[in-house]
Amino acid sequence: MTAVKCLVTGGAGFIGSHLSERLLAAGHAVTVIDNCSTGRAANIAHLRDNPDLTFVEADIRDREAIRPAFDGAEWVFHLAALGDIVPSINMPDAYFTSNVDGTYNILTICRDAGIKRLVYAASSSCYGTPDVYPTPESAEMRPQY
Repeated sequence: MTAVKCLVTGGAGFIGSHLSERLLAAGHAVTVIDNCSTGRAANIAHLRDNPDLTFVEADIRDREAIRPAFDGAEWVFHLAALGDIVPSINMPDAYFTSNVDGTYNILTICRDAGIKRLVYAASSSCYGTPDVYPTPESAEMRPQY
């Protein structure tokens, strides 16, 4: 497979850091965007010397700050989000602007930049309180919060 320039939003989070590691191991160039509000730079510290990794510490709500990171990218993996139910109830504005407005920014930039592939990872919260663990993607969606 030919190397692809990939962008991972939320790439300093648990899942994003592992995805970034796998993409690098497969020979791809990876740009990570993360504001480190829930992710941690320590999650990708072992990758920082890799010349194919670029780390952009920025918030997906700031379209102008993140826009240049999309230049030349072909694949975008959008994992950045604020999660957890209780804080979302206590701070609905922050969750809305990050998860809705931030995702809108990602989608708009992808369209404008001609991104070839977008993978979006959503929260399992869409299933509500699941009947089965681990919860399959085919489970009925019953969002409660």
